[in-house]
Amino acid sequence: MGSFYDLVCKYQTVAMIEEAFLKRSTSLNINNFGVTEVPEEMMKLVNLVRLKLHNNKLRALPENINHLERLHTLTLDYNSLETLPENFGLLQNLVCLNLSHNPLKSLPAEIMTLPKLEVLWVNNTELQAIPTSIKNLIHLDTFGARGNQISSIPEEISTLTSLRWLTLEDNLITEIPNNFGALQKLIHLNLAKNLLPVFPTSIIGIQVSNSLQYCVLNGNSIIDVTQPQIEAMQNCKKIDLQFNPVTSLPWLKDFQNVILDESTEQSNHDSDSESEDWEDSVPSSEIDLSESSDEEYYDNDEVIAALPDIVQFTLMG
Repeated sequence: MGSFYDLVCKYQTVAMIEEAFLKRSTSLNINNFGVTEVPEEMMKLVNLVRLKLHNNKLRALPENINHLERLHTLTLDYNSLETLPENFGLLQNLVCLNLSHNPLKSLPAEIMTLPKLEVLWVNNTELQAIPTSIKNLIHLDTFGARGNQISSIPEEISTLTSLRWLTLEDNLITEIPNNFGALQKLIHLNLAKNLLPVFPTSIIGIQVSNSLQYCVLNGNSIIDVTQPQIEAMQNCKKIDLQFNPVTSLPWLKDFQNVILDESTEQSNHDSDSESEDWEDSVPSSEIDLSESSDEEYYDNDEVIAALPDIVQFTLMG
C-alpha cells in the first residue's frame, strides 16, 4: 500500500509540475506530499518565484537547482535535509528561505553567498553555532534559529545593520556580544529560554535609535538587573522577564513595560493597542505556509483523473 501511495504522490507531483510549466506559473505548492526527491522536471520551471516544499521527505535537492534563477521564496521546512547542493548559492534572487526542522547541524556555507537574502528561518535544525560568515548576509531583515544548541552569538552579527527581527529562543546562550547595540534597526528580540545570568547590558545600546519595541528574556537565569538599565529601555514597549529569579525585585513592578508574571502580562496585554504585534513577537512566527494564491493550487480531481495517462506516458518514456 505504501509503495502505491508513493507512486500516486510521485505522479501527482509530476502532473502539477507539468501544469505549472504549461501555465508558466510563478508559484508552485507541493506541501505535504510525502515526496522523497525533487523531480527533475521541476528544473524546467524557470518562471518560478515562490516554491513551497514544506513537510515532505526530502533528503537532498537537485544539483542544478540554480536553474530556478528567479526564485524569491523557498520553503523547505519539515524535511530531512542535512546539506544543500553547491549550486544553491547561485540562487541570486532568493530573498526568503525557510529550512526549519531539518537535521542540518550547521548552517550550510551555500547560504552565506546569497546576496539578496532577507529572511532566514533555521529553527530546530540541531545547530550548535552561528558561523561568523553570517556577516555576508548584509540585507538580512529576519533571522530565526530557535530550538537549537547555540551557546554563543558571534560578534559579526552586529554587522547585520538591516536586521529587524531576531529570535534565538530556546538555545544555550550565556552572553550577548558587547557590540550588539550596533543593531540599530532591531525591533523584535527574542532570547527566551536561554542561560543568561544577568540582564544583557549591550541590548541598551539599541535604544539609541529607539527601535527596539519587544524584548523577550523570559525563562533565563537572570539574577541581576539595575533600575538604570530598565529606565534606559523606557521606549521599549514590552520587556518580558517572566520566570527569572530577578522578578522578585519589588521596584520592577513600577515599570509598566516590564512583564514579571502572567497577571502583569495579561494586564499590559489588554491595555496595549498593538498587542497583536506583541503576540507575534513571542513565538516569532515563521513564513506563513497556510495561505496560498489560487495559482499555487490545481484541481486535484483533474490531476488524479489525468494520472493514468501521465503514468503511461512516463513509463513509455
